[in-house]
Amino acid sequence: MKNILVIQHVRWEGPGRFLREAFERHRVEAAVCRVYCEPLPPDLSFFDAFIILGGGPNVDEEEKYPFLSAEKRAIREMIALDRPVLGFCLGHQLLAEALGARIGPNPATSVGFIDGFLCRRGREHPLFAGMNQATGAPVRAPKPRPRRPGIRSQGAPDARKKPAQRTGSYVSGLMTPQMGYPVTGYAGITERLPLFKWHGQAVLEPLPDRLELLATSRDCQVEAFSVKGRPHICGLQFDNHAAHPDDVAVWVREDESWLASRRDLRLSPETLVREAAAQEARQRSFFARLMKNFFGFAEAANSHA
Repeated sequence: MKNILVIQHVRWEGPGRFLREAFERHRVEAAVCRVYCEPLPPDLSFFDAFIILGGGPNVDEEEKYPFLSAEKRAIREMIALDRPVLGFCLGHQLLAEALGARIGPNPATSVGFIDGFLCRRGREHPLFAGMNQATGAPVRAPKPRPRRPGIRSQGAPDARKKPAQRTGSYVSGLMTPQMGYPVTGYAGITERLPLFKWHGQAVLEPLPDRLELLATSRDCQVEAFSVKGRPHICGLQFDNHAAHPDDVAVWVREDESWLASRRDLRLSPETLVREAAAQEARQRSFFARLMKNFFGFAEAANSHA
């Protein structure tokens, strides 16, 4: 039996429907610590694994949210214990900061349902094993086109045409299309992931040498990372555990003021809930596979304890 500690930062942002289903399916004993109103357990070594959820605080707001200081110490202890750790959204950012990464504003608010893409390391990572079974056939990057005579290398534009405006940003040698360029057109990205997003802050590149990029998207450079040589420690910027329509309806209602403050958002609350209903089967399948893989890490940790 796996004992997992779940850290919750906000009253209404607890384990989502898909995460609760995964706990029941795999017979996981999950202890939820609501750090905004109760202390963390004194002995973290009791737990086989840790899940850190998202929430409204930014990672540098210890004065506004005093519980963050104790939580950051606990996360460093989790890493030292070398047990499986999975961070979602704020949890992803707190974990990354503890591992030496920088956190700051994302180029744009990312809310809603988008596609993410696994990078080469992500395709090889056990957390994403079997994703073609859960999300459909892989999306393969097209083969490079042969250069025509008279065209210079490095993608120089034809002098007879107006140069294209490249408005994306580069991610470890890959370009994400914040305004137009298809991610699948760049080598190293093949697998498509259905993501549910809800954030304005992000893990910033370049990543520390000890971390490796697993997934990216048009909205955010670092959608997923892991520790080199320690694949059981992972951060995910997305919130798919709460992508069920019932959860999305709660988030839209409870986080109404934050959504209204994000002037770059164009999605209506009603659209988000409808899209959640349309994507429910795909989201459930993807998340079920993801958590099956993560619980495999916890089982291995428990067997070697």
